[in-house]
Amino acid sequence: MTTNPILPIFVIIIIIVLTFAGLITGVLRSHEGKVKKIIESVVAVLICICIYFINLRIMLPSNDAMVTAPNLNVLFVVDTTISMWAEDYDGNSSRIDGVREACNTIMDEFSGSSFCIITFSDYAEVTMPLTTDKQSITDALEYIYEPTIYTAKGSNMNSPVGEMDRILEYMKSEYENRETIVFFFSDGEETYKEDRDNSQTDSSVDEGDEDKSGESAEESEDSTSRKYAPYASVSGKIDGGAVIGIGSTEGTTMIDGEDNEVHDPKTGKPAITRY
Repeated sequence: MTTNPILPIFVIIIIIVLTFAGLITGVLRSHEGKVKKIIESVVAVLICICIYFINLRIMLPSNDAMVTAPNLNVLFVVDTTISMWAEDYDGNSSRIDGVREACNTIMDEFSGSSFCIITFSDYAEVTMPLTTDKQSITDALEYIYEPTIYTAKGSNMNSPVGEMDRILEYMKSEYENRETIVFFFSDGEETYKEDRDNSQTDSSVDEGDEDKSGESAEESEDSTSRKYAPYASVSGKIDGGAVIGIGSTEGTTMIDGEDNEVHDPKTGKPAITRY
């Protein structure tokens, strides 16, 4: 048993003596009967004893401690291109608001786990390292700002692979007993120049050979597999998760971070972004 007094012992003794003197003086000056004065005197003594022991702050040391270990490592991979601010999520909310809402729901469901954020556009970066502090993740998501048409270079869907591989490798090596879950958020639009060129090349091949029209779906799947082949390097390090699409098939126009309307360079008309 140890003590950690709030006030020094000599100080509390002075306070107790003064308190006791005041209480006893009141009892002696009262016109109550003898029995009641005795009871009040006993109460005064008990009050002073309580004050003394409360001030001591008696502690019982123990080697037993309750420790809650995180159940999972959860990685959020978030598309942060201009189109993610298009307002066609759940009415007229932005797609990025949908991401924030989903991430907060997931964190509530996986309470006690560790979380991490990777954001990407034409390149990827770790926005929030692995942490058990849900508020830090929420704040990091809130402080993701919309890019402008002058700095944005589009979305490269393969850009997160390198950072994902590095983070997932760290999670597996440092936390062998935890499962790793990944949630990938995007509207699915690929606007990075290299992606557009690849898509146009694949499309022209499929449309140019009418004799292979019956194999078009299979060819398209093969083309997609080749295009996203880099993700094979991280698949073995992931225990579960989901790819979550945000937006609408009807689509909507876009306003960048400086309130500039985004236009289609081919038509000059407001560009429409679709899920």
